[in-house]
Amino acid sequence: MSLPFLPLCPTGMPGTNQAESGPSNAPVAVGPPTPAAAAAMDEALGTNEIVALIVANLHAGNEDGAVEQACNAVATWLGLNKQHDGVGKNDEAMWQMLMENIFPEAPAPTMHSVYNPESVLPESFKEWFYAMCYRHKVHRAEEARYEALKDQLRAAKRKEGDAEWGLWRFHGAYEAEELSTDPKLHRLWKKLERKLDRATYDRHQLEKETTWFETHDLLDARERMERWDVVPRSLRLQRQGAVPPERPESPLRPDDSSSSSDNDSDDDDDYSGSGGGGGGGGGNSMDQY
Repeated sequence: MSLPFLPLCPTGMPGTNQAESGPSNAPVAVGPPTPAAAAAMDEALGTNEIVALIVANLHAGNEDGAVEQACNAVATWLGLNKQHDGVGKNDEAMWQMLMENIFPEAPAPTMHSVYNPESVLPESFKEWFYAMCYRHKVHRAEEARYEALKDQLRAAKRKEGDAEWGLWRFHGAYEAEELSTDPKLHRLWKKLERKLDRATYDRHQLEKETTWFETHDLLDARERMERWDVVPRSLRLQRQGAVPPERPESPLRPDDSSSSSDNDSDDDDDYSGSGGGGGGGGGNSMDQY
């Protein structure tokens, strides 16, 4: 059933429910600005001097991500409309102030090298500013990758420790004669050894990758925030007579042949079926390894 339309009266008129609608001094909703006021606001917002003043007074604090926010704010303000685009092209003093506020210790462009992140040598404060924003972005990405590598390395060390602990417990559960005479126990023993070998190999590879990255790519990115022309460390000639750092012996890559895979698939049954095996470990289940 449809309801009839009811006539509505503005608040405060005789015969209305003014007491329920609130006091008479309630704030009145402001309507849209007049065309003249709207034009004045548009003109003020588009004034190059005002926009330049706002952009030039941007500062980057010490908190994490402040420089990225400042770089994004500059691009956002200058991309509001076409008039703002003129600020970015013509106001060199604004870009100089931005460099002093956001990158006070930035290296001055000296020469262009194919190893630099920039395709050309900056010739203005604007190009210098955007080049430093990109260098900072690369630096942040390399720092994040370094933290990720360290997390992966810690996980690999835990995995290696768990595999070593499992093999140690297995040796403690059975006598040496049982491991050499019982075919199922022997296969399970070899499987646990291969598991430890793979974990050790993976940990070693991650250690090499992390060490290389820490002493080459990461240091290059950090140095580019302090020096303009940086030759990658991987291409630098070693000092004559320098002794290379001693590296730990690299473990051999575990054998992942098809025969090993077949044995592993057979050994999966031993985890649940060897709990009643001989020796002092007859009551231990292999699922724990």
